[in-house]
Amino acid sequence: MPTLGCNFICPYCFEKNKIDYFKINNKYFEALYNYSKAKMKQVKKIHFSLFGGEPLLLKEPLYSCLYKIKKEAVNEKVNFSISITTNGSLIDESDILHLEQLNCRSIQITFDGSIKSHDSSRIFKNGNKSFELLMKNINMLANNKGKIKNTKIVLRINILNNSLKEVEELLENVNKENRKHIHLLVRNVFNTDNFSEVNNSTANDLQNIQKEVLKMGFSMLNTATPFIYCEANSDTNTFHLLPDLSIWKCCSDLEDFDSCIGQMKYDGTIKFDAEKLIKWYNACNFNSNLHCLQCKNLPDCLGGCPKYNQKHGKRRCDKEYMLNYRYMERGR
Repeated sequence: MPTLGCNFICPYCFEKNKIDYFKINNKYFEALYNYSKAKMKQVKKIHFSLFGGEPLLLKEPLYSCLYKIKKEAVNEKVNFSISITTNGSLIDESDILHLEQLNCRSIQITFDGSIKSHDSSRIFKNGNKSFELLMKNINMLANNKGKIKNTKIVLRINILNNSLKEVEELLENVNKENRKHIHLLVRNVFNTDNFSEVNNSTANDLQNIQKEVLKMGFSMLNTATPFIYCEANSDTNTFHLLPDLSIWKCCSDLEDFDSCIGQMKYDGTIKFDAEKLIKWYNACNFNSNLHCLQCKNLPDCLGGCPKYNQKHGKRRCDKEYMLNYRYMERGR
């Protein structure tokens, strides 16, 4: 996460008003390179998931750093790849070569439910609408699929009380010949500190939408967690590197520093806070909780939010989520 800055001002963004807390360190990319170079001696593969803010606001230094890291990976015979989560507004033809050369496994662009809701929520800071531009760019990516054969083009649809008809009308704007190259990811919008709306869309609604839009010629993104509660938490071998070089296991609440588990130094070494790290993994372990093990919803919720458990010492079993399967995630 090299920047929390963004040229959009989406109402549900959980990073809103946080950018001033995490301004980019002028040695961010130097530290990232040094860390990666050292890590090459220990691993067989390394993957960078580019997120933000909007990561492509920093195209020049970002690409420059990634090419240097890739060169080291080639020398050390380490498998190197990236993925990008972007709002899609800054993608152009020049990025195609970078996606190919940097072994980009996926690029995700998000749309909001319907054309009307998209152009009222995913808007530029100057108030301009974005639907037409983003649709043009995702069609451009699909048109160049021959050059980026290994890159999954992911069109994510945020659902906030949107009907199947609205979703279909949105997707009709994707050229028919391009649909076979595009993977869909349908997710609910989750409330944040800055955004509160009643979302009555359930997991069943998402399943129905997925089932019907497949008939339009799209593929569905294969994910092991289609109705995950939240995507802000990291897997065991993943962490978030924020612009100030702080390291977090969860970035959904950047005012809760219990999730900040360390700091990367300029030389690429990491100073971990062992106490916080152990506390985090203990919060993730639901196998020792008898209530969790007896719960019929366990395969879906995986014990609920680790951050909530870490912060409050108990698991959040909200009936709205657990009984009705309303596992909503933060819209990005």
